[in-house]
Amino acid sequence: MTKLSPKNITRIKNITNEETGRAYLDLENKEFILHFPNRFKKSILDTTTDELLVLYQTIETKRYLTHLVRPIDNEVIEENARENFKFGRIFEIIAYPGDKNKISFDKSRLASLTLEIEVGETQFG
Repeated sequence: MTKLSPKNITRIKNITNEETGRAYLDLENKEFILHFPNRFKKSILDTTTDELLVLYQTIETKRYLTHLVRPIDNEVIEENARENFKFGRIFEIIAYPGDKNKISFDKSRLASLTLEIEVGETQFG
């Protein structure tokens, strides 16, 4: 693996859970399966293992940066726990401030970005 730096941050992904209002905030392990909407199955492997993703979500009408993660392999995993999010990939947590210390999106340097929720993932280039 390449030495990680801010230059490795290539994407930002919305992980808002419309059903529960919270996503991946109770993780106990450093590795977890990040699920993708079924319609994005073909793009799950677009991120390389040397790239970092910033995960954000809307909790109680406010956006927060909640995780910095990277994929650990190139395998698509199929689970049937949620009908519209059957596919995922194993990611490693690089940084996670915890539920109580999540970072307000509006107070971050990313606040000036316009993000399209339908796209699901914004790529920096």
